Amino acid sequence: MAAARMAAAALMSGLAVGFMAMPGAQAQVQNLPQNQTQNDQAPELPLDHDARVNGIGAACTGVGSDSRADPRWKDYSLKLEFAGAHGEYLGYVDVTLNQDGHQLARVRCPGPWLLFQLPPGHYALEAWVGQQPARFDATVPARGQGRVVVHFPD
Repeated sequence: MAAARMAAAALMSGLAVGFMAMPGAQAQVQNLPQNQTQNDQAPELPLDHDARVNGIGAACTGVGSDSRADPRWKDYSLKLEFAGAHGEYLGYVDVTLNQDGHQLARVRCPGPWLLFQLPPGHYALEAWVGQQPARFDATVPARGQGRVVVHFPD
C-alpha cells in the first residue's frame, strides 16, 4: 500500500517519468487467458491513451490537473477513481470488469482514474492495491457518465 501511495505521489508531483500522450494514439492490450488469477499481473495501460481491452474502450489517467481536465474522458461511460483511506489518489490498481459472471477485461492502471466505454447496464468489479481487494458494483447510465470512487483502507 505504501509503495502504491509513493508511486502515485511521485506521478502526481511530476517526479516520475510516464507515457507522453499523443493525439489519436491507441494502445493495444492483448486478450487474457481464462485461467488468470488476481495474483497474476494484469496488463498495464499506458497513461493518457485511449486503449482497447478485449474490444472495450479503456483509458488510465488522472495524474495532474491537465490530465484530469482532458475533454476525451467525458466520452467514457464509466469512471472509476481510486483513493486511500484519507482521500489521497492511488495508482497501480489491478481491476477486473465482469458482467453476468463473465470477465470482460482485466487491466492495471498506474493512475488514479480508470475509464471504460461500456453499454448501459450493471457491472461487477474487483480491484486490488497490493493484496487489498475491493469488490463493488457499477451502473452505466443510458446517458452521461457513471462514477464510482473506490476507497482502500490503510
